[in-house]
Amino acid sequence: KLTSTTEGKECLSTLQSNVAYFHDRFQPPTTIQVTSHKSSPLILLQLKTNTNSLNRQCQVDYFDEVASICRKNGVALVSTGQHILYHIHKVPPPAIRLTISSVQSSQDIQMAIQVLTNALQTAVLKKEEALKTINES
Repeated sequence: KLTSTTEGKECLSTLQSNVAYFHDRFQPPTTIQVTSHKSSPLILLQLKTNTNSLNRQCQVDYFDEVASICRKNGVALVSTGQHILYHIHKVPPPAIRLTISSVQSSQDIQMAIQVLTNALQTAVLKKEEALKTINES
């Protein structure tokens, strides 16, 4: 039990501080919402309902692109994209999942926020360009 030792209590306290730090500093684009509980170290990002006019595959492609950009810039996170269709029975909605841990420093979390924010904005731009191209044809 983590709360029975001083080390465990410190670990949980650091984790809670890191989760709060992430939520205090992460400002998602207007099309993205954090759907996980504010105290959870598992962060779930999804498209807001009013932007859900994109079909499932477009949403999957968007989040896969965000995950790819983040990985290329040193931040590991998971897109609940195409790869899971064959591994689970109930497929979750397209989303990004990332985990905050107690071993991350404030600088680590701030860097992850910057990379994630950039990736979300870059992927949005690519999606908007694709939609513009489709609408113009």
